[in-house]
Amino acid sequence: GVPHEKIFDFYDDIDIYCQPSLLEGLCRSILEAEARGCPVFASNVGENSEIIDSKFLFKHGKNTVQRVVELIKIFTKETMLEQAQINFITADKYDIEILNSKWQSFYNYFKIGK
Repeated sequence: GVPHEKIFDFYDDIDIYCQPSLLEGLCRSILEAEARGCPVFASNVGENSEIIDSKFLFKHGKNTVQRVVELIKIFTKETMLEQAQINFITADKYDIEILNSKWQSFYNYFKIGK
């Protein structure tokens, strides 16, 4: 594994990030890669479809390897740049300050009502 203090360097050094999970919630590593401007493709489990364009998702099964090869071929220089920009914007929606504000509003909604 990559030590926590070097994870951003890791994402900065890669060209494409793939998350082939069989099970997933809201994948922090995808958001971290997106926050560093990485093009991403991943399995279509959990919340991946909310943070990755559906054309960059694959389903585990009989044709998984073929689909992954297709996805890798899709990543031209132009596609990679476009996805890097889109992913950066997507990851920004999950910034800790934004999430803390939403959680605080949610908490206050119930606290004030009592």
